[in-house]
Amino acid sequence: MKKFDVFVIFFIFIISLSFFSINFINSKRRDNLFIEVRYKNSLLYKVKLDENTNVLLEISSLDNQLSVKENDEEILYPIDTVNKIYNVILITSRETIMLDANCEDSSYHKKNKLTTSFPLPIICLNGIIVKMSGMDNKLVIIV
Repeated sequence: MKKFDVFVIFFIFIISLSFFSINFINSKRRDNLFIEVRYKNSLLYKVKLDENTNVLLEISSLDNQLSVKENDEEILYPIDTVNKIYNVILITSRETIMLDANCEDSSYHKKNKLTTSFPLPIICLNGIIVKMSGMDNKLVIIV
């Protein structure tokens, strides 16, 4: 082998090792993750992710009020729109999925999954945003 080949192999090994190290360091941050559900940047619901997390949320609007239902509990929030809002969100320990939405492009949201390894938020055109946050409200990106 030539010296250049050895250098390239060594360089690729160092890069691979650095990606593994970053992933290992970020895996410790997964203990303090939360899923937040917001409407126009107002917090509607927040749950801590752990191995027992299994929540089904139903969000709907009626007469300038936004209803957030979790199991049998319902919380009402005043809103300033008459547009119909309807979202069903499943939050589990492994992923968060928008099961149903009345957005213009609801098929887009049904394909999206929010996971710890791919934490991009799910943004619905009716104003509902589902995102992952840590203790300091910063998005944790795990490589």
